[in-house]
Amino acid sequence: MNLQHYGPLTYYQFEALRSRPDLYHGIFTRRGGVSRAPFESLNLPRFVGDDPAAVAENNRRMLAAFDQTPDRAVTAW
Repeated sequence: MNLQHYGPLTYYQFEALRSRPDLYHGIFTRRGGVSRAPFESLNLPRFVGDDPAAVAENNRRMLAAFDQTPDRAVTAW
């Protein structure tokens, strides 16, 4: 896996998938988000009780790393 950075975000990508121009993917760390404790930073799921505005901003930041919008995303959580 390759370590990547986008602004304050840190994420990893699989080398085998990076060659696909039609597929954006990342395994994100918790760095670079806005959620407060106990969620701390880049909390992305909407179903765990975090502030919805913080989760929306975290997801916006994540998608910005790929120049994408929520209507174009499929996530695993």
